[in-house]
Amino acid sequence: MDLIELGAVLGAFFEDGAGPSHDQLDQAVARAGLVAGDPAPGGRGTRGEPLGKTKRIRTVMVYATDHDASAGLKLGVCCTDW
Repeated sequence: MDLIELGAVLGAFFEDGAGPSHDQLDQAVARAGLVAGDPAPGGRGTRGEPLGKTKRIRTVMVYATDHDASAGLKLGVCCTDW
C-alpha cells in the first residue's frame, strides 16, 4: 500500500474540522509508534505555530514510508476507527 496516498486520503477526511481531534491524532500516532515523525504534536509546531491535522497526517505518513510502513498502516486503521 502506498502510505503517501493513504495520507492524502486521510488528509481529505480531516478537512473542515472533520475526523479525529488533535488529541485523538496524538494518541493514534503514539500507538502506531510514529511520534518521531509528527511535526506538530497537539497541533502546534516546534515554534508554537498551529499546524492542521491534514498536514500532520501527510507528514507522518511520509515519515512512516521511510521508516516503518507497518506502523503507517496501523496509524491509518487507528484514524478510521473513530
